[in-house]
Amino acid sequence: MNPSTNYECGMLVEGFDSPPMIQMTYNPPYYPVLMDGLGLRKAKDFYAYLQHSDTLDTNKIGRVADKALAKHAVRIRSIDMKNFDADVEHVWEVYNSAWERNWGFVPMTREEFLLQGKEMKQILKPDLVLIGEKEGRVVGFALALPDINQALIHTNGSLFPTGLIKILYYQRLVKNVRVLALGVVEEYRATGVAAGFYVALWRNAKRLGYGPSEMSWILEDNVLMNRSLTAMGAKRYKTYRIYEWN
Repeated sequence: MNPSTNYECGMLVEGFDSPPMIQMTYNPPYYPVLMDGLGLRKAKDFYAYLQHSDTLDTNKIGRVADKALAKHAVRIRSIDMKNFDADVEHVWEVYNSAWERNWGFVPMTREEFLLQGKEMKQILKPDLVLIGEKEGRVVGFALALPDINQALIHTNGSLFPTGLIKILYYQRLVKNVRVLALGVVEEYRATGVAAGFYVALWRNAKRLGYGPSEMSWILEDNVLMNRSLTAMGAKRYKTYRIYEWN
């Protein structure tokens, strides 16, 4: 964990045939073998799913999601870049509430979360950062980022002398997005509101010209989320592992 589950964490144990998306880890296949040899054992696995926007039936799923949003009077909007810090602070409150019971979760401080938002602001697309409100109260959010790794990989780890130019050039060609976080407050978790966020993200991503979307990471025992993603046609394609000593 680097330094907690709020950041990059886990060792890749399945899915070595494709590069990692933004803020996901990568390691050679022999690393898990070394961990087993040292006597470490699995503490928890978590998954990454891949969904192609052109294979998702947003009409069928969208009807169900739109109905859930209407039933519970939840309005989804894009983040307001003119009031960015205020929106990020509202999201911070939902984030700590929505994840408080997750395995390994450590609450983020306000300052820590605002700094994360400031760093992501450089690459985010407003229509991929969604906020759900009911009567002025933020009840959920979804965050997806363009996979800037698709541009960074062309620099071979060096910004100079031409690395920055390559990033600017290849950034325009990025077609993947990663859904980093999607959370709703407890009273809305089994209502279909979360599906409304997913559908809104996919609709916006497709409109912006993006294709494959990664949803990560999902705890192996998060039954509701794993079932929902599978039902929507997403494929599990990477597995990450947290190890612990016996």
